[in-house]
Amino acid sequence: MENIHSLLALREEGDELTTQDIIPNSQSVFALLLQDPAKMEAWNVFLACSEEEQDEILASQSLWVDGLDQPSTIHQEESYQTKFEFEDKRLLHPGYTSMEAFDRLSGKLKTVLKRKKLPLGVLFYLEEEISDFFTNNPRGVITLEIPSSFDRLLLHAVSEYHLLSSTSFLLDNQRRGTMIKNRYENFIKPDMSLGEFVEKKFGVKRS
Repeated sequence: MENIHSLLALREEGDELTTQDIIPNSQSVFALLLQDPAKMEAWNVFLACSEEEQDEILASQSLWVDGLDQPSTIHQEESYQTKFEFEDKRLLHPGYTSMEAFDRLSGKLKTVLKRKKLPLGVLFYLEEEISDFFTNNPRGVITLEIPSSFDRLLLHAVSEYHLLSSTSFLLDNQRRGTMIKNRYENFIKPDMSLGEFVEKKFGVKRS
């Protein structure tokens, strides 16, 4: 409203004020996408992926494209990681439990973990690898190459459960990697592993 009053005050006598003077020009997200060759290439790569691969990309919300020096993201680069920008209460609150850790997971990851035919052995293996690494290297960064898009979804679930940041990307020969890092000074595991929680809470059995 203040901008409109300013325009009315500045216009010369006899001038007509049009909608173009009041409403700023704007472009849609897709219009901006079409103008950026790098982002357009990332979008085309995304469309060529299978449904499971698209789910895995959306879980990490980041896509690196072969041949580009910098990651080209379909969504905002920080969107997956901003979930964790809250006070780390694990050292201060003994009630910071596995249930609270599970509740932080996205709806898509929760749905994946509630499957009766969940490969629980794979989940336990991935969680052990991640937990062992960050227990010994709290501020380290680990990159894993996992061929299965579903297993990468499990890896994102493990990362989010443990307050770790995970990003999936394309390697130079179309293989997919996942980079995981800790955004905090310490790495402290919940009172129960994600595998144990899923096994107990949802009755999932190891195959």
